[in-house]
Amino acid sequence: MGYSVGMEQEIVCRESAFKHGAIEADIRHAFKTVRYDGPLKGYDNKFLLLGFDTKANPIEVIYNEFGEAG
Repeated sequence: MGYSVGMEQEIVCRESAFKHGAIEADIRHAFKTVRYDGPLKGYDNKFLLLGFDTKANPIEVIYNEFGEAG
């Protein structure tokens, strides 16, 4: 997944994104309802995003950015 607050980026979900029961709509909604977005400690190019799913439940998404930013 690639994302930057205020920018429209393509979001690509890997199969592993759904292993905890989230659906793609929930993940996309989390990017629209961001409460926290920052680097994941101990990893290069991994980020932690906290937002809400389509039912207003908190959801945490770990993602990577690919391509040019900006």
